[in-house]
Amino acid sequence: MASRYQCSLPSDVLEKAIKDLNEPENIDKRLESIDNLKARFKEKCDKFELLDESDEFLLRFLRSCEFDLEYSLKTLECYHKIRSEWREVFDLVENKKNIRKSFASGPPIFWGGRAKDGSFILLQRPGLGNSLAKLIASVFLSYEKMIENEEAQIFGITVIVDLSHLGFRMGMQMASIGKRFLRMLQEVLPIRIKSINIVNEAYVFDAMFAIVSNFMSSHIKQKMRFHRHNLHELHESIDANSLPPFLGGTGQEIDIEEWTREVIDT
Repeated sequence: MASRYQCSLPSDVLEKAIKDLNEPENIDKRLESIDNLKARFKEKCDKFELLDESDEFLLRFLRSCEFDLEYSLKTLECYHKIRSEWREVFDLVENKKNIRKSFASGPPIFWGGRAKDGSFILLQRPGLGNSLAKLIASVFLSYEKMIENEEAQIFGITVIVDLSHLGFRMGMQMASIGKRFLRMLQEVLPIRIKSINIVNEAYVFDAMFAIVSNFMSSHIKQKMRFHRHNLHELHESIDANSLPPFLGGTGQEIDIEEWTREVIDT
């Protein structure tokens, strides 16, 4: 029998989870919430086999939904449904070593720094050598790896999307599958996105966004920040020492191979 979750969060982080996410302070009540989610999934979503029955996996969904059981259940069901339906992407997710080469060419990267609000930074650079399916698989794998970190679950994620390399062809491809991709971000992944910062937008972005924005929830739209080439605006929410040089920061250069090993080889 698998061991039960034991909370090892620092006291200040646990206090934030209790205050912001309605997380039970009492360990027994937390485990009860996990058990209730598992039981409700097996009762209501019996056409899917629960991919991971561990406390740690289910706790991600509860935290992302502020311990609302029905909302957590809906997200967990959507997670299983999209994995079942979007096989072009999730065959790659489930056989991730097959995309190692393309992943290493420019995947979404957990930068390691944190924004001023404590959220963790994920940098995305679409257009650097990835096919669309491989790019989306890389996004999914990177988010899942990030939220293995409990503090990322609690403080959330600040996304930076650098569009310097986005060409017309991939931009239009992304627009064509925008609804499904946004559903993955909005309804499927158990993540708390704090903001999405778009930088270095090329002209193709306007056409792409005009299509994709039709499928965006108002919740996501409120989190969008458009900086174009004004990186000083980006620094208002993220200190320069938490950003790489190509984003006007003073932090270290990106080590793509290290992130590739962490996501693909483990």
